[in-house]
Amino acid sequence: GATTPDPLSTLPAPSYSGCNQTNYSWSNSGTAPTLSPGVYCGGIKLLGGTTVMNPGTYILNGGGLDIQGANTVVTGSGVFFYNTSSGYTAGPLLMSGQPTVTLTSQTTGTYQGILFMQDHNVCPSTSHAINGNTNIKYNGTIYLHCTSSSYVAQNILYTGESSTGYYSALV
Repeated sequence: GATTPDPLSTLPAPSYSGCNQTNYSWSNSGTAPTLSPGVYCGGIKLLGGTTVMNPGTYILNGGGLDIQGANTVVTGSGVFFYNTSSGYTAGPLLMSGQPTVTLTSQTTGTYQGILFMQDHNVCPSTSHAINGNTNIKYNGTIYLHCTSSSYVAQNILYTGESSTGYYSALV
């Protein structure tokens, strides 16, 4: 059969430099510092407590986005995550262990409607996984496309339940 062309192939990668945070991790109970857009070298790990993410673009330079555990609450409105790797080991998008996650994509601009985008040239060797329930709610597209010469198939393990008022697309 015919292959379907990539509907988001013209979406540009955001430019970035430096690191605003390195190996950001929060695993305590209680309220974590509010996160702001920027470059997170080594990724973001949220393994407990309550985290608010301010609107904007989060560059995950290695490490990916890891949200785990029933005692973890993450909210963010108008957020966009770009998963890449320059000098850091690429990591996947992981949400599991029954965290409470409510994320919505940007409603205007270049990345309108896109919640998570994988750098086409950087493909983590670990599968992406969203093992959700009604506690994981997000509006936006999860865009995983790999054109790397050292191609690693981009897999996503995706389970969940529908939540009224939220949508997702997988590309």
